[in-house]
Amino acid sequence: MVTLILLLTTVYTTEEKIQMVLLYLDKHMSLCQIVKNYDLANHNIIGRWVKQYKETGPIIETKIYFS
Repeated sequence: MVTLILLLTTVYTTEEKIQMVLLYLDKHMSLCQIVKNYDLANHNIIGRWVKQYKETGPIIETKIYFS
């Protein structure tokens, strides 16, 4: 018997990622609020985007995240 598991993925555009990062950096929302409002799997995702934004500017990784 074969079991098929369907995973729903959410892909965010670079613009959406930058918007989330700026919401956090400008203190408009906490990491927890962003995770909840944008249905992210956890706060580590936005944390990585914030770190990358601070280090290299607005180029944000393009991985797919499962929520």
